[in-house]
Amino acid sequence: LYDKEGNHTGLIPNPDPDSDLQRVEANIPNSYYFEFGETKYAGSDTLTPTDVVLIGESTGTFTLEIEQLNGDNLIATKTFTDVPVIKNVKVTTEVTDVSEPLVLAMNFDNDNIIDAIIQPGAGVTTEELLQIMRGVVKTFDIPAKKKMHLEKIFDKIEKNLAKEDGCADKKKTAKCKHKIKQKLSNTVARLTALIEKFFKKGLISQEEKTEIMQVIISITNNLST
Repeated sequence: LYDKEGNHTGLIPNPDPDSDLQRVEANIPNSYYFEFGETKYAGSDTLTPTDVVLIGESTGTFTLEIEQLNGDNLIATKTFTDVPVIKNVKVTTEVTDVSEPLVLAMNFDNDNIIDAIIQPGAGVTTEELLQIMRGVVKTFDIPAKKKMHLEKIFDKIEKNLAKEDGCADKKKTAKCKHKIKQKLSNTVARLTALIEKFFKKGLISQEEKTEIMQVIISITNNLST
């Protein structure tokens, strides 16, 4: 956590390289940070805007719950569920009043440019997953032509998603959506094959393959529902 005066509450580096003990500071007035198992807890009683900053530790997914309390009474809550994450991705949100709209901003390559915006709710939409996938590819050290090839596939997925939204205006809505989903599935399969090809040629590592395949699998699951 960071307040507007630059005070920090959370993990800090341990100056002893031989120690695996975590060090924590709580410089925001009336704040705390602790971990229990794989869950991390942080909070403060400030009424001023507070920046929540998360850094990815490994490839996987995370869930963020933000609660606003008055004593023991829950006033408002926002939950971001099963958001794909890779190592070193930076995820931020500014919290003042939890009852107001909140989004997560994701930056994958530390260039201070937001790559993906995630809305609260159960799961991540296909459109949001596409943003995440574009962000993951930005971290790949591959030739520009290969990145352009991937971007063209992403553009095709984006166009088909836009067409799917237009199915509601047509008489045979179900047939229209089925046709678009089939096109999306074929494009995602083509993307999967290309990622496998890049891996076999040594253009991307096993870790990078795992990172993007995690997102592709999430997109595939969305298309099947």
